[in-house]
Amino acid sequence: MSTFKSILLVGSVPLANSEAVFRMLASKLGIYAKRYPDGETGHRTNWIRWQRHVFERHPNFELENPDPSIAGIRDAQTRPIFKLKDRTADGGNLPWGQGKTPIKEVLQLMRKEKWTFPADIEVEYKIPAGSTAVAEVARCREYCKEALS
Repeated sequence: MSTFKSILLVGSVPLANSEAVFRMLASKLGIYAKRYPDGETGHRTNWIRWQRHVFERHPNFELENPDPSIAGIRDAQTRPIFKLKDRTADGGNLPWGQGKTPIKEVLQLMRKEKWTFPADIEVEYKIPAGSTAVAEVARCREYCKEALS
């Protein structure tokens, strides 16, 4: 009797449709994978680009770079990167936790769903008198820690 570890597959598979994905995976992996992803084929290929219009319409997301290159990946695909900002209703940036953006809830959802994309801190609001950029980053970091405690 042989023992094996099962394989977990997630994400896109560059084939024509879900049936092609299921057939190819079954022929190559057989019983070694308990579940197969549908491949995110067709209009869902490259999920973040498929969702770009959702992020672009949301006032609290800002497109950082419409066509960033990623080290080690050699293709012509665009990979939009969006920043989440804490803002007022009229679009002004505020210190984290003072605007209408649900940053706390977003951080908690990232943890709950075990999402692994980065959540960076970038101070883009007016630094209050008597403070510094370093102090404001530390304040934002503390806000994140409290949100996740």
